[in-house]
Amino acid sequence: MISQYGGVCSPWDSIPGTPWYSGSCNESAGKDYCTNTDGWCDDSWCYVSKDCPTWTSTSVFKDVPGAPAELGYSYQRCGSKDCYSDPNVKGCPDDPLGNCPDPCACKYAHGGLPQAMWTGGQYENMPMISQYGAACAAWDMIPGTPWYTDYCGTDKDYCHRENSWCAAAWCYVDRSCPTWTSTSVFKDVLATVDLALGYSYERCGSTNCYTNQDAEGCPYDWDGTCCDCTYASGLPEKFWKGGKYANMPMISSYGVQCAAWDSIPGTPWYAGYCNTSAGKDYCASADSWCNDPWCYVDKDRCNSWVSTSVFKDVPEAPATLGYSYKHCNSLNCFSNTTAAGCPYDPHAECKGYSCGDVKMEYRQAGCCGNPTKRMELTGR
Repeated sequence: MISQYGGVCSPWDSIPGTPWYSGSCNESAGKDYCTNTDGWCDDSWCYVSKDCPTWTSTSVFKDVPGAPAELGYSYQRCGSKDCYSDPNVKGCPDDPLGNCPDPCACKYAHGGLPQAMWTGGQYENMPMISQYGAACAAWDMIPGTPWYTDYCGTDKDYCHRENSWCAAAWCYVDRSCPTWTSTSVFKDVLATVDLALGYSYERCGSTNCYTNQDAEGCPYDWDGTCCDCTYASGLPEKFWKGGKYANMPMISSYGVQCAAWDSIPGTPWYAGYCNTSAGKDYCASADSWCNDPWCYVDKDRCNSWVSTSVFKDVPEAPATLGYSYKHCNSLNCFSNTTAAGCPYDPHAECKGYSCGDVKMEYRQAGCCGNPTKRMELTGR
């Protein structure tokens, strides 16, 4: 196979008759492609140019004087993870053929928790205890479960940063799951059969806001309604009174609901950054955020909150004042003008013809001196 080795995308190292198979990837010699150590063996790769961003040098032909010094491969080019260079990177071991058991499967989904885990403990008489954490569910907001009684009762606001984990789905998983997190819920039961008991929010499509309330995606928006425009009834006067924007005609309404505020004359960022009379072009990457809708949101209820400095000269303005483009169905092209999807143009307002485009089409169609002639626009 040597003349074809690495020529196209293939799991080369799992194929007998290739260099790395006999010494590193022979399953008959006890190699297990479902482990981190050997997981790279059945991942596809091919040789690529050094100009490729995911090029990685190889030593496979180092004993051949004529082999190029810049020979290298890429797993990413073939849709794989590079579990050879780093077997512990997120996503490894890669399982392209689906042959490996899922370490993040809910561990007790069939039959519920073993009775020995909770019998004799403080929670043994709870009506839901035998199913607690067995399958994906927002267990901690369900009456009759351990953490509901102690932490997540009906008086809690599940949208708030401190409590949003209560409404997030999770289940118990095997310790080999990358998102496994230890739990102490049954620590009083000496006969616990699973000393490595742990859970995963990520397995169930949730964000782990229990371990870290400030993690990306927290607070967890459990029902899609936690994030809303905070000052819908008007921006409090103390936020802007006495500041440099106090006399602007739109200041009391600025950011109170979803709108392209920075493209509106009489608002703070318009004069300094977004005035089209000063040459600003909302179709250009640097200025496209100017006509994207946003509003002020609550830092502790909205996981797309971004801090603002607009009223930093006003002592009474809260340090936690922030906004969200995402809540208003926009992209945040202000924080990062080169982010994916920026410049944001949901209504295709930037895809029309420029004056130069029209002039060029007019001339190429032979319309000069013949204004009644019909032409077909090619579009741009």
